[in-house]
Parts: sequence; C-alpha cells; structure tokens
Amino acid sequence: MSNISENIRNLRERMGVSQEKLAEWVGVSRTTLAQVECGNRNFESLELFRVADFFGCTVSDLLTKEAADLAAIGVRFRRSMGIQEDDAVWEAVAKSIKLAREAANLKKILEVGLSESYIPGYSIPAPASKPEAIRQGYQIALKERNRLGLGSERILNVSELIESEGVYAGELEMPDDVSGFTISLGELGSICLVNEKHKGLRRRFSLAHEYGHVLMDSGLGAIVSRNAESKELIEVRANVFAAGFLMPESGCCEMIRKIGKGSASRESDEVFDGQDVTRIEERHNAEDQQVQLFDAARLAYYFGVSVQAMLYRMKNLKLISQARLEDLLREENTEAGEHLRRLIHRNDQDRRLDEPDLFGCTVLTMAMEALRRGSISRSKCLEVGRLACRDEQYEYFKSFVDEASRHDVPVMIPGEDIQ
Repeated sequence: MSNISENIRNLRERMGVSQEKLAEWVGVSRTTLAQVECGNRNFESLELFRVADFFGCTVSDLLTKEAADLAAIGVRFRRSMGIQEDDAVWEAVAKSIKLAREAANLKKILEVGLSESYIPGYSIPAPASKPEAIRQGYQIALKERNRLGLGSERILNVSELIESEGVYAGELEMPDDVSGFTISLGELGSICLVNEKHKGLRRRFSLAHEYGHVLMDSGLGAIVSRNAESKELIEVRANVFAAGFLMPESGCCEMIRKIGKGSASRESDEVFDGQDVTRIEERHNAEDQQVQLFDAARLAYYFGVSVQAMLYRMKNLKLISQARLEDLLREENTEAGEHLRRLIHRNDQDRRLDEPDLFGCTVLTMAMEALRRGSISRSKCLEVGRLACRDEQYEYFKSFVDEASRHDVPVMIPGEDIQ
C-alpha cells in the first residue's frame, strides 16, 4: 500500500467517515475508494484534489501523515463547532495546531519522547441522559485517580500531573464565553488549553474539565467548552469528572470528619466483650454538626477549588442538604462571603495556584536544545519561539537564544537524564 493510500484510509477512519460518504464527495464509487485505500488503484489528479478538500489539507499534506492529520483535525474542529476562520477561537486553535506540528518535528529531531506514560481511552458510551452523564463522570474520575495512585489526596498541580501523562497543557487568550478546548492529535497526544483571562481557580477547574474530555471524548477529535453549551451531556459529564477528580469523595468526607462536622445527631455503637453486648449512645448538638460557610471555604482552599464548587460537591456527597446549600450560597454572595473568599482564597489573588503554561515551555526547551545540537537553525528556533511565546516573552527568548549561541548553555528537555 502506498503512503498516500494509507494516509487517506487512516484519516477517514480517525474522522469517523464512511467509505460511502468520502466516495460520494470525491465522485467515485465505494468500490473504487476501497481499491485506492488498498493500494490497488491511484486517484486521478482531480479526484486527489477533492480528497484534500474534504480533509481540509493540501495534496502534499496527504503525503505526510502528521501534517495531513493535524490539518484535518483543525478543519473538522472548525466545522463541527461552527467556528469561522476569523473567529478568535479558531485563531487560538490554529496556533495550537501549528505549535503541535513543531513539537512533533522536534521530537523526531531530538529522538526523545515527551512522556512514556499511556493515556487510557475509557470505553464508555455517549451519555443518553443527565443522570447517566453524572454517573459516568464520577466513575471515570474515581478510576483515573486510582490509576494515578492519588487516593484521597489533593492534586497540587493539574498541569504538571497531566503533562506527565503525555498531555500538552497550557493557556491562550480566548473569548470570555470559552473556558477552554481540547484537541486529540492521535499518536502525537492531546492538547488541553484554558482561557488565560479567567481567574486562577477557574482555570484550574477548566483544565481538569478538559482532561476529562481527553479521557472520555478523544474520538470526537476536538471540543470547545463554551458557556452556551454547558448543558450538553458531554459537557455535564466533563464537569462532573472535574469535580470528582479535584474533590474526591473520600478526601472531602475525611476533611469534614477532621473538623468534627457531619455526624448524625445521635450515634450508637455496640461492643461485644465475649459474653455481653454493651450499647453506647452519643448525642450531638445538631447545630454544632451543621456545616458552615467557613468550613466549606477551608475545604475549598485545601483542594484548590472555588467555594461555590465545593458547596455543590458537598451537596452531591450529601454532606449538606439542598436547603442548606441554598442558605450557604446566599451567604457566600454577601459582603461577609466576599471577605471570607479574600481571607481563605488569597491564593487566587497572588496567583500561587496558577497552573504553569507547560505546553509552550516544553516546545521552547526542545527548540533550544535542537539549536544547541545544531539540528535546527537559529531562524527556525526563533520561528518556534514566535509561536510559543506571548507579548514580551519573545524578546526574552530571542535574547536568550542570542546569548546561548555565543556560549555552550546546556538545556534539559523532557525524556533526557542529566549526564
């Protein structure tokens, strides 16, 4: 089978397109397309241009698997999300895809992998109802925490965690109604990017949300998380995943017990001493057991989420009632609640919980190492820098490259050990 025949077949299968649909677009029979994909027949020039048009790439792209793959993903992303070429979201997506191409090329040049980890694709059906979406989200969150050996512990840094699993994580400026987007790049991995204009705690939650899409929706190729589509079942599922991933049930319940809350008003136990049974009863003041807003804020601070996110999680875990949730949400909306947020969540103001933009950083370090080895030119290194840097960062990068070119400055890249 020729390279182009194999690429056409792989692209069609990855995009979930039937032979009948592609054949109809090209203007040939399904049998003819099948013969082409088997390498027994070649497309004529006009037919090949129609194939390239369908996948949103050039004919020369079809000769290179990675280039054609990424071009097709980008166009499918734009078409499926109803995004125009002049849309700000598309500009961010296109930039990310270009950067992913550079990352793929640098990986080949340096002959190192970004990660030895394996990202599982959890085989679950598309949710047919909201209860099913919620159930699936929590189940996958628990499975993934167990796979990563997290237990009930908090996640200190989502970016570092998911990038260690082979997922690019970063930030880009996007429209306010977009919290983030995910692109599946097949063998090249996945990209999770969140809106850099949003506050730190929201970006952290959004990154966990996008990671949920990587695990549960990789077959879709690309997903934009917009406010207007938050009721879509896969968005509900990803939100539930993020809540379960960042706020594990066992951890939340353990924290509540540690602060002496959440017990029943009357607890009883029976102790058997070998002959008789002794019944022990303990009464608690119901008001003392009631979760207060500052209790929720304490848990929110510990797990690195907003107070509102923690309140809803506690309600879903039946640690508070619906009525109590409504009372606490009203209190959180008052001036006292604002003071409490500033007191407890000072991390969201001094940016101590900000997730690092590892996607760009990883590509920059690979470009600098490739330059040091003489594998790419200075102009190519700076070209990558323009893609990966923002604002004044590029000037710092350019200055470093110029200085490093005069001296042998070692650069460590992912996948290499210090000699």
